[in-house]
Amino acid sequence: MCYSSANSFQTTVVACVLAMGYKHGGAIENAMNFFLEHVDTDDVAALVADCKLKKYRIPGYGHAVLDVDHRAETIFDGGKETGFYGKYSEFAQKVHREINEISSKEIPLNVDGA
Repeated sequence: MCYSSANSFQTTVVACVLAMGYKHGGAIENAMNFFLEHVDTDDVAALVADCKLKKYRIPGYGHAVLDVDHRAETIFDGGKETGFYGKYSEFAQKVHREINEISSKEIPLNVDGA
């Protein structure tokens, strides 16, 4: 929208950066904080159930348009190929499985969660 209004490329980039917030573009920070706080949790099923009970939306999961976020799959594949797939990746996927165990619809692990 900004670029189509005849603004320069630089103005458009700045406008986009300033438009980022906790739901889009900045959501990765919330996912990171959740993972840092909970990665060593022994009972992921109980953690996810508690979040649902408290109506806490776990960051890094869900998408307004996509049923499967292929960007996340690509990131995990790249992490496995390069040796960067570790405990946080495993935790993210455990949470994903548990979310979908108790959800009435399929919830994707999104790019921020990956």
